Amino acid sequence: KGKSGGPGFLKYRTGFGFALVGKKGTKYAGQAFIMFRGTQYLADWLTNLNIGVTRSKSGHPLHDGFNTTFKTMLPHLKTFVSAAVKNGVRTFHCIGHSLGGALATICAEWIKSSQGIKPYLYTFGSPRVGLNGFAERCTNALTGSHIFRAYHRTDVVPMIPPWPFVHTPFRGQDYYIPSPGLHPGAKWHDMGLYYDSVEEL
Repeated sequence: KGKSGGPGFLKYRTGFGFALVGKKGTKYAGQAFIMFRGTQYLADWLTNLNIGVTRSKSGHPLHDGFNTTFKTMLPHLKTFVSAAVKNGVRTFHCIGHSLGGALATICAEWIKSSQGIKPYLYTFGSPRVGLNGFAERCTNALTGSHIFRAYHRTDVVPMIPPWPFVHTPFRGQDYYIPSPGLHPGAKWHDMGLYYDSVEEL
């Protein structure tokens, strides 16, 4: 669970995703998956709109709303990650759509800085998460081969917040997915459409 919302009392705690460990004896043994959902509630929109700047755990500038929501999950994430590492997990996958993509990005950077383990990061229709310093630090820490940023051409969410916020990876490859139309909108932000677009890839 995590807490999203605006300043003061305008906060709401909800389930934000799953933290899973691959079963022994399967191809997922030794791997862990941390998955974050996208925007669903009014409180999540207030988080998205809180575009001040704070510092990540490693001291780099990022979106205050995303960072504040991530911090509410951090005690549980610390417990999960520590237990997974003690049980032999050496590969982490951080996955998220929309707001969840922003949280997955912050989580991946935190795992690398706190555990020294380079996780894989997969985002779908993620907004821009941090300023140059954060995006560059995260890209360098994870390296391009561990970052998969997928976005539909006419999904409006990857276009916000505006500069000076930038995407991770800061440089290198991202995964552009064609979508019909000429103007950005909300339709192609839907997670079901992302699933359909990447299912065979």
